[in-house]
Amino acid sequence: MDDSDSTAGRMAVAPPPETRPPKVRSRPASAMLEPSILRRALVEALVKLDPRHMIHTPVMFVVEIGSIVTTVYFFAHRGLFVGSIMVWLWAAVLFANFAEAVAEGRGKAQADTLSRGRQETAASFCGPTARWTRSLQRNCGPGTCAWSQPVRSSPATGT
Repeated sequence: MDDSDSTAGRMAVAPPPETRPPKVRSRPASAMLEPSILRRALVEALVKLDPRHMIHTPVMFVVEIGSIVTTVYFFAHRGLFVGSIMVWLWAAVLFANFAEAVAEGRGKAQADTLSRGRQETAASFCGPTARWTRSLQRNCGPGTCAWSQPVRSSPATGT
C-alpha cells in the first residue's frame, strides 16, 4: 500500500477564502425582522393576552393563569423567589404571543406578495380586433388569455 494514495491520518485543509467560489443565494435576502412587522406584532402580542384568545392554545392558557395567580400571590406576600417566578412566567407568555404574532405578520406579508404577483403576470391574448396584444393578466377577459409568463419580481421587495 502506497502512502501517497492513503488519506488516513491527514487532516482536510480548506482552501483559502480568496480561491473559494462566492456563495450564491437562490433568492434575495429579506429582512427577518422588519420594523413594520415588529410594531404590528408587539400590539398583537398584547391583544392576545385576552383569555378568550389564549384558550385556543391550552398550554399557554395554563401558563397565563399561573402568571396571574403568581402575580396575585407576589403582591400579597412579597418575596424574591415568587417575584422571579412571576417575571419568568410573564416573559414566557409575552414571548410566545410575540413570536406567534411575528409569524402571522410574515405569513400575511408573504400572502400579499403572492397575490400581488398573481395580478402582475404578463399575458399575450387575442383581443376583439383579432390582434395579439401583450398586457397584464388582470386586464384579460374570460376566454381571451392564451399564454402567460410571470413577471420577474422579488418577494422581499415586491418589485
